[in-house]
Amino acid sequence: MTGSSAGHLRWTNEMLDELADSVSELWESVSEVRDSVEVLQLTAQALLQIATQQQRENEARRAEITEIRPRWQESD
Repeated sequence: MTGSSAGHLRWTNEMLDELADSVSELWESVSEVRDSVEVLQLTAQALLQIATQQQRENEARRAEITEIRPRWQESD
């Protein structure tokens, strides 16, 4: 092997090491994004459950008001 080809091989190995490091960092970033998405999904699910419960409570209050309102009007 000549000196220039040995130098080229060394440069290639360095580049492959850098590429491997970049791929590792990319996988780590992908993992972090997945974790963030999972947290967002759980948060969205919790918010939907809260909204559904509040909607049920509001509907129950409306029904109660609708039932009580005629009695108030009669007492006036």
